[in-house]
Amino acid sequence: MNLFNYINYNFTFDFFQKRIIHPFYQTIHNKITNEKFINNDFEGATIVKNRIHEIKFIPEFFQLEYPDLKATYKVIKLKRVENFSINLDGYKTVDDFLLTQMGPKSRSQLRRRINRLENCFDVSYKFYYGEISIEEYNLLFKTMEKFIEQRFKQRQDLFSLNDRLKDIKQHAYEMILEKKSISFCYLCRFKTN
Repeated sequence: MNLFNYINYNFTFDFFQKRIIHPFYQTIHNKITNEKFINNDFEGATIVKNRIHEIKFIPEFFQLEYPDLKATYKVIKLKRVENFSINLDGYKTVDDFLLTQMGPKSRSQLRRRINRLENCFDVSYKFYYGEISIEEYNLLFKTMEKFIEQRFKQRQDLFSLNDRLKDIKQHAYEMILEKKSISFCYLCRFKTN
């Protein structure tokens, strides 16, 4: 008999895409923008019950407040993934940022991969922030889905967010229009030599 139920959450997906704050968080404080999100559905420790909750992908710049959990339950924090987002405040260029955040070997590997991509394809870069037509967005998203499908077929693997692509597609478009997200894409065409 299993005494505990196990539930896991993707904090980033739930908060940014679905705009959900889980009921055991009273407030969420964004340390970069100084925004504070108050959870109107806060239930605290009563929601935890006899379950194990694993919350993955919490950005470092968020401070989560769950006052009554600490007294009743053990909260274990594991740092598994860093640098969910990039804050370029105080940097003049992306290269300035990379100089402070990456070692010479990592920067060299990144440049090598970019050069390989740009040598194999005719690449153009475009950013979307606050404006993109629905037709262009749908075309880009459909292209991205094809790239994902082909890549994971090559790897003989499953794409872990495949069942969430429909939600991601809807919410990402809204977030670009609301200037809550920047969409970046690069377009590749085969070079003809």
